Amino acid sequence: MTDHSASSLGEQPPAGWYPDPERPGEQRYWDGATWTEHSQAAAPRARATSSPATGYGAPTADSTRVDATTIIGYICAVIIPIVGLVLGLVKMGQYRGQGTNHGQWIVLVSVAVIVLYVIAIVSSS
Repeated sequence: MTDHSASSLGEQPPAGWYPDPERPGEQRYWDGATWTEHSQAAAPRARATSSPATGYGAPTADSTRVDATTIIGYICAVIIPIVGLVLGLVKMGQYRGQGTNHGQWIVLVSVAVIVLYVIAIVSSS
């Protein structure tokens, strides 16, 4: 099997299951440096996307990148959870279908903080 390592990309994406670059409709495990021999059937897609395929090779690290909106999202999730919730949902939409992303964690933190705020308000009454 061909080695599809991405040493020229700089930052390597995290280990995980990604679309198989050689067999459409399947996923292959990326160990953080190279593709392994482990593969599985890809999960069925809920809907088709209009974005074109990005090509073959190593998965991109864009979905796990920590940029300014990610940091602001986490801060807002704790201080102003409604804003954090919106930022998390936007971030989830940016990286749909590309593996783990910070958007879902920002949403989770926002919801947890909202629940804690409600509990604090109810218990103080």
